[in-house]
Amino acid sequence: MKNDNRHNLVIRFEGNEDEYKRLLASFQSGELEKLLRLPIQDVRIVTDRPEATSVVLPSNQIVPQVLQRVYNSLESGWQTVESLLGIQSQNLAHGWRTAGQLQAKDMKIQKASNLAIPAEGFMLGIDLDLLEVHQQVALIVALMPGSEPQEIDVLVEVRPTQQHATLPPELQLMVIDYKGVTVLSAQAAKGDPRITFALTGNIGEPFSVTLALNDFSYTQEFPI
Repeated sequence: MKNDNRHNLVIRFEGNEDEYKRLLASFQSGELEKLLRLPIQDVRIVTDRPEATSVVLPSNQIVPQVLQRVYNSLESGWQTVESLLGIQSQNLAHGWRTAGQLQAKDMKIQKASNLAIPAEGFMLGIDLDLLEVHQQVALIVALMPGSEPQEIDVLVEVRPTQQHATLPPELQLMVIDYKGVTVLSAQAAKGDPRITFALTGNIGEPFSVTLALNDFSYTQEFPI
């Protein structure tokens, strides 16, 4: 998910404050990216008049704004890990702290809502029915600010629900970058209790997560 051969584009719109607010709401909901078919880093007010004061989004607010937009873009069915698995999110985060380069990071996961920007990140999951093998699994994703201003740390995990102790063999978890390239992939072996990925992405590098088994396939996009 590292940036290569990409360029920054600046698109300028003219309008009043109410029109700016509508544009900002469209950006935060993800609708503006769908309309333009481009990853958008931020929306801000600028002016060419020297006597006026430009309103520029502070760098420490860019990541929270992106996290809010990603949170708003998730389809119905995503819910808190506590309600999904009946466990404490802190316990889940503790297990994830041993994954990859994030082993020393103390993760603070807040419950996010449309009314409060998830400045410290969020962790949500969704139940998926694998009808062929008569089993249900939980796909869990956590996003949080990275160590650099333009970075977002991502944790992805698939685990069985409470009715089973292990994943079905050959269940595949994939992370796919904005070019359609699979950057991470793993397949469950017999007796595997979970698959976990930890990675870091830059703002402006959208990715998707795919879970697949035989004829079953589920994909969720994350427009960071």
